Amino acid sequence: MRRVLDEIAPHVAFRPDMNVINVGCGYGEMLSELRKRHRGQVVGVELSAEAARFAREHYGLTVLEEDVNERISAGDRYGLVFLIATLEHVLDGPPCCARCARCWPPTAASWCWSRI
Repeated sequence: MRRVLDEIAPHVAFRPDMNVINVGCGYGEMLSELRKRHRGQVVGVELSAEAARFAREHYGLTVLEEDVNERISAGDRYGLVFLIATLEHVLDGPPCCARCARCWPPTAASWCWSRI
């Protein structure tokens, strides 16, 4: 996870006021590392109740057990949206990215990293 963030770091300007969301955060390893580096507000979204619970209990993270569509519907906005090793787990990759794009304002950054 550190290697992935090292690759991303030159392209992303983390700001203390920036809200960050990690879509499909799994057990929280990446989100935990993001929190260490960013030191701002980070939140994860994860469909697996087991993974979300582990991330909360083991790393003390804010992880919502829901679909990213619920965040979009709630009107939440994020300065940075991460989908890291997520798209290979969804059936509708391009529409998923389009839905995530609704989570950020025009000045926000996004980062999508996948093995597919």
